[in-house]
Amino acid sequence: MNVIYYFDVCAFLVLVIILISLFMRKLIHGRINGTFIVMVFVTLLCTIFDMLSVAPLSMFGHVSVGVRIFASYAYFVVHASILPAYSIFIGMISGTWYMYLKRNLRNKIFFSVPYMINLLFIIINPFTNWIIRFPKGHYERGEYIWVIYLIAAFYMAHTMVYLLKYKDTIEKSKMFALAAIYPIIIISAVIQFILPSHLIEMFSITTSLLIIMIFVIKPEETIDTAVGAKTMTAFKNDTKRLYFDGNGGDLILIKVKNDSSLVSLYGLNAHQTVVKKAVSRMDKVFSSVPKPGNYYNIYYLSYGLFAVEMKGDYDADDICDRIEAELSKPIRTGEFVFNFECSLCLLDIPKDIPAHSELMAFVDTYDKSEIESGSIVYSKLGESDKIRFKFDIDKYIERGFAKDNFKVYYQPIYSIKEHKFVSAEALLRLIDDEIGFISPALFIPAAEKSGAIYQIGDFVIDSVFKFIRDHDLKNMGIEYIEINISTMQCMKEDFVDNVKKKIREYGISNKSFNFEITETASDFLSDVLTKTVTKLHNAGIEFAIDDYGTGYSNLQRILQEPVKIIKLDKSLADDLGNIRTRAVLKSTMQMITEIGAESVIEGVETKETADWFIEHSCDYIQGYYYARPMPENEFLEFVHRHNAAG
Repeated sequence: MNVIYYFDVCAFLVLVIILISLFMRKLIHGRINGTFIVMVFVTLLCTIFDMLSVAPLSMFGHVSVGVRIFASYAYFVVHASILPAYSIFIGMISGTWYMYLKRNLRNKIFFSVPYMINLLFIIINPFTNWIIRFPKGHYERGEYIWVIYLIAAFYMAHTMVYLLKYKDTIEKSKMFALAAIYPIIIISAVIQFILPSHLIEMFSITTSLLIIMIFVIKPEETIDTAVGAKTMTAFKNDTKRLYFDGNGGDLILIKVKNDSSLVSLYGLNAHQTVVKKAVSRMDKVFSSVPKPGNYYNIYYLSYGLFAVEMKGDYDADDICDRIEAELSKPIRTGEFVFNFECSLCLLDIPKDIPAHSELMAFVDTYDKSEIESGSIVYSKLGESDKIRFKFDIDKYIERGFAKDNFKVYYQPIYSIKEHKFVSAEALLRLIDDEIGFISPALFIPAAEKSGAIYQIGDFVIDSVFKFIRDHDLKNMGIEYIEINISTMQCMKEDFVDNVKKKIREYGISNKSFNFEITETASDFLSDVLTKTVTKLHNAGIEFAIDDYGTGYSNLQRILQEPVKIIKLDKSLADDLGNIRTRAVLKSTMQMITEIGAESVIEGVETKETADWFIEHSCDYIQGYYYARPMPENEFLEFVHRHNAAG
């Protein structure tokens, strides 16, 4: 039989080029790339054995019958592994292989038995000649060669069903590339079965592998070559597989808090160099603790945000500490030295975050959050802290309205001149049925982002107005209630009209309350905000500046607005031991008095602090020393008891 083996020669050359390309482009890390390399290598061996078994190979001189017989058996043994390996590869791509095979004994038997039968037929062939035989040293097919083709057909069908079953886990372009192997191999198998002299099968498999390398193993999607880390696209796909793969894994998120400073000070080129060195240091951590059978991936997700995926027997806490230690060392490049300020968060996937969509939301929130430097083990956080890193806060806000979990508390404010409590600040509290108290520092920023702040603002105003209407606060000595409003509320065009409407509906005096706006908000007073404040003032509604001392503290600019009260921030009371702070407070309170406004010091917690402010003529004191925020009934009882006693 004249064998046409040039297809095998072409396949051999293409396979060698594919292997060289994979190693040169460093596409050798990770189980997907590793499985693909195994497939290419197995196909290369199969091609070599195919040529040795039947091709003339005259250029190498005489090839003995013994070599051809060995090559034939080796060909069938190696060939038996190609399609099962392809099934495993698709399982790796979809992230379902562990779930499908390793955790299911029935699937394991179903997948393995045909392969074992294939090997058994090859092993006993020297005694049966069922598959191949060599009469007078010439290669011939046995009468049961169809068993080999039948088993190959089984794995083709198995792989096709598997691919269709998990198609939603694979991108469409990759899906078409993976499916292309079926018509190519089926056509080539038919041709070679009919024309056994045409060694076309290995060439067809090689063509399929080339298509996969081009459309599935795409480095431009997975590797940021400038910094040597995998991309956000790769991160999304790889972490999606963590959820389909029942084995899960550990994930470290690394946020560089001062990344923007690096860009602004040294430029993008220097930034890229520093990031590359940071990735190299993380690689160094894993090379220092080699673990056979384990693997890791390093991702550069966006400016200042890295991620590390680990699977296997790593000590995740130790790795986290090592990465933090490496990144905390100064990075020298060119003429400058840069120090990373990093925060790290260790996640156990899927235990900590049960769904991929929740993980991606978590990553986005973590990137935008103001988090202290250091390492965080997510599973060790309390529920309230976890909310800080997740979009769950929106759920708790929504549930707060549905289940009446929002409450307004009141903190009495003490008048130094009158020696009694004359006002109070309304403070919103969210007390969830499941996790308890949720700080306003958590839910207010989230509400401003989602737009729920308008509903929250209306709730507070309605609650306070109803409280004022239903109780004779004036006779109890309470002249007004202070209500915090956000900049977003003030900038709403119909805000003033809505406030006036509510005053009429509840039948209260416009002097029975005032609005507070923070100093940092007033630093950015727009024309719309200024007009809103002026309109409210013209309607007889007073304003207070809250948290004075936390922003730019330009008193002259602030007092150009119609402000009655200036509330000094708690941080100033806390720093009263500093002689410079005391000097600033004295001059500030004197200035406030001279321009006709009133001063309130917030956050007073000790008698010594209260006595100092009384001595230096502060108008009002607010803080735990006098009273904590309390529910309506407790507030009414407290004021009645203390003001009556005074």
